[in-house]
Amino acid sequence: MHIDQVDPTSGEAEDDGVEDEYQLEDLEVVAADYILKVGVSNFRNAWESMDPDSERVDEYGLGPREGLSEAVNTVITLLGMQPCEVCQRCQLWLR
Repeated sequence: MHIDQVDPTSGEAEDDGVEDEYQLEDLEVVAADYILKVGVSNFRNAWESMDPDSERVDEYGLGPREGLSEAVNTVITLLGMQPCEVCQRCQLWLR
């Protein structure tokens, strides 16, 4: 990075800039970073009214899980999603 001092009166950069480096730490960006948990009262209607261009298709591996409850919770965590229109049976799985 090159740092220049700017003359406040003219707004021009001065010629005697300084080279500098900053170490950046590794950063992992995952699907959940792009998804906002929002409550939806009518999921089916919201799904059907979405623009097809906004659809994202991908494959994810959950690996071995103890049961359906753990698998559902893993999907919610990995993708940063929130269950909608949860049936009574699903509510038991999400505990």
